[in-house]
Amino acid sequence: MSSIFHLLRPKNYDESFLFYQKKLSFKLLSQWGEKSGERGAIFQVSDTFKIILTDETDAEHAHDGMILGKPSLVVEVEELKEHFQKLEKQTDICLPLEINQWGRAWFAVQDPDDNIIVFQKFQHRLS
Repeated sequence: MSSIFHLLRPKNYDESFLFYQKKLSFKLLSQWGEKSGERGAIFQVSDTFKIILTDETDAEHAHDGMILGKPSLVVEVEELKEHFQKLEKQTDICLPLEINQWGRAWFAVQDPDDNIIVFQKFQHRLS
């Protein structure tokens, strides 16, 4: 595994964005969206740990076939297809392996406490 992302949905997106960027001095890697409910940012905490800050306020808002209100951990893996094949034998897959329009391949599992863990790799085709 190459990176772990923790997904945060703050009460006040703008305040939290400034906190992570200015007070903690986390490096802003990317951001998207312009209006409330559709924006987000990725901050680098360390070489292998990143924070996804999202302004998705509706816990039932579907995005690319996945409920964004639930995932709490995103893990980037190099060998995604092999990881999927291994995990589908060991646990229930709640989002099957797919590639979205941005070239992100991903799938998700659910732990016993209903936390959704997403495994992903940015690419244009599965290797």
